[in-house]
Parts: sequence; structure tokens; C-alpha cells
Amino acid sequence: MTYIPRDEVTQRIPNKYEAIRVLALECRRLNDILRAREETTDRKITTMAVERLLQDKIHYYDARERREQERSEAMLSAAEDMLDAPLDLEADLEDEVAEEAAGTAEASPEAKDSAGAAPGPEAPADAAMESPADAETDESEAAKAEE
Repeated sequence: MTYIPRDEVTQRIPNKYEAIRVLALECRRLNDILRAREETTDRKITTMAVERLLQDKIHYYDARERREQERSEAMLSAAEDMLDAPLDLEADLEDEVAEEAAGTAEASPEAKDSAGAAPGPEAPADAAMESPADAETDESEAAKAEE
């Protein structure tokens, strides 16, 4: 039996149970390759899998760790973008003052008509709004007049 240096294996994959799972998957892969080629080997497949891991021929990564790393990198880059953005407080302040001035100009007494409401493009000031009930009575009266 071949000695497996546990310290070297756990340097590459910190969790020993995860290392066993990865090595088992590699053993299956190697076994499938040998069967497909109809080859035999005098060495054990498990030994070959461990050697491949120690030679860094097996590329292992933890998906959960990778997602967390990508998320933290994205947050870091967003924070850097916020810090790198130029702060133009004077322009922001001028924009706010202009918006407030525009809001007070709309509410000024000169802009209002005699009815007390600001004229709008939706309806002219002298147009009367008709309720649906009034429209129904007008239609019924028109129908009676036609008869």
C-alpha cells in the first residue's frame, strides 16, 4: 500500500472528506478512460489519482467559496467605483436650487387662472367635466326624442 501524505493533500483541499470525494471522482474518471481505451495498468487507480492531485493536475475548487469570492470582488469593485466617482457637490446643489425654483414658479399666483387652478394642456379652463351619470341621462333623453 502506498503512503498518502495527508498534510500535502489537505494543503490543496483543506477538508479531508472533500479531498476523499474529489479523489474518488478522479478514480472513476481514470477508470472510465482505461476501460474506454481497453488498457490495463499495473498500478492502482487510487494511487494514480492521489499522485495527480499532488502534482496539481486535478483542478479543484469549491463552488460555494468561488461564489462568495466573486460576490466580495463585485462589492469591492462597486465600492471602488463609488470612491473614484468625482464629487461635484456644487453642481448638485445648483441643480437642487434650480428644481426648487422651478417648483415655486409653477405654484406662483400669476400662473393660476381665475378659477384658482393652474391651466393645463389636458382640459381648457372653461370646459366643464361631465360625470358618467350625466352622460347616461343625456343619451336616454336623446333616444326618447328620436322616437
